Amino acid sequence: MYYETGILNFYTRLTNFYSQFRVVGTIYNQVVKILCRHFSERKAAVYLYRLEKGMAELAKLFKEVTEKRQELEGIHITKRVISAMKNGG
Repeated sequence: MYYETGILNFYTRLTNFYSQFRVVGTIYNQVVKILCRHFSERKAAVYLYRLEKGMAELAKLFKEVTEKRQELEGIHITKRVISAMKNGG
C-alpha cells in the first residue's frame, strides 16, 4: 500500500513520542521515590508540586498526540476500505 512519505514520517514520530512518554512516566516514579527518600517532607512537597505541574502539561500534550495518531490511523483505514471496495473486495 502506498503512503505519503510525510504522513508516514509524522506517524512514526508520533509513535516514537508515545514510547518516550512511557519512559518519562517510569522516570517520574523513580524521581518521586528519590525525592521522598533524600529530602525533608516539606522540601520534597515543593519539588513534587513542580514535577506534578510539568507532568500535567505532558499528559495534556500526550492526549493531543494520541488523538492525532488515532485520527491518522482512522483516515488511512478508511482510505484502505474505500480502495478495497473500488477494487472489488
